Amino acid sequence: MQLLRPHADVEVSLPEFWGWAEGQDWHIPKRIPHVKARALATETAPAARAAGLEHAITAGDSNDAVRTDPQYWEAVLKDPSAHGFSAEAAVKLRYSIRTRGSPQMTPDEAAELIFWHDAALHANHWFSLKDVEPGQAAMVMCGFHPNKQTPERARQDTTDATGPDDFVRLLQRFEDLAKHKTAPRTLPEWLAFALEEKLRYHPWLDDYLEAIRLTRGDAAPTEPAAGVEAPAADQAPAENKAARQDRRLLACEAAGLTMPASPVGRLPDGIGRVAQAEGVTRQAFTEDLRAALKRRAAASREGTTRRIE
Repeated sequence: MQLLRPHADVEVSLPEFWGWAEGQDWHIPKRIPHVKARALATETAPAARAAGLEHAITAGDSNDAVRTDPQYWEAVLKDPSAHGFSAEAAVKLRYSIRTRGSPQMTPDEAAELIFWHDAALHANHWFSLKDVEPGQAAMVMCGFHPNKQTPERARQDTTDATGPDDFVRLLQRFEDLAKHKTAPRTLPEWLAFALEEKLRYHPWLDDYLEAIRLTRGDAAPTEPAAGVEAPAADQAPAENKAARQDRRLLACEAAGLTMPASPVGRLPDGIGRVAQAEGVTRQAFTEDLRAALKRRAAASREGTTRRIE
């Protein structure tokens, strides 16, 4: 049985370890925090070495990690109960121990990320709604599930990327906008407003939208501009022009709008509502969409040319 050390003097099995971790009620974990997990002798060690030790739990010190066999986790996901896991716990733990080999996700990693967020937060549900209430949007954007957790919980708990102050700030700004500009708003529209106002939110939304784009076979994500300083702790990342254009295109797609492949194609009628949420004119919003579509088409042509060569 795989053994881990959640504390220096305690050894537990993986199912027991997850039970302990689940008790901490982590939100959207990308790595396991506040744990010093050390590798011990395991049944899967030879297979893990043969597989290249592709998965690891990173905990504080990057040199202190537990590596496991990818085939073991494939077996866990196929039959979690046989390995002592609930289905949801298996997905959570596998997502926790996966580390990216590069800044850009692979299609498999993107599919896994989408599966995790759909299972943990019902992300596909919230992105499908035509009208998300301010409180629901603030909770989702801070990594909480409005149907399973309460606003009071969000006012008290700190996730791996946001704190109570971030939730309160989002909630107050969203409620103020809804009060003075009454209109149904989708989650992408709330996200667009948060970005415009430089409000801090959980980056799971950015990862989720990027994963959706990758699984659709779209262009590679825009690289950050060189020389851009890291944002302050209470500030959303600054956008360059191309990033803003790409984000607005993704917001339209996440809202369920079918965008044309050609930059000169007819844009769907629903872009007006997304533009309104952004606080810009339809004309300015349209120009951004066509610029983003043009880059996407160029990247697609370049990829086709390379495959032919």
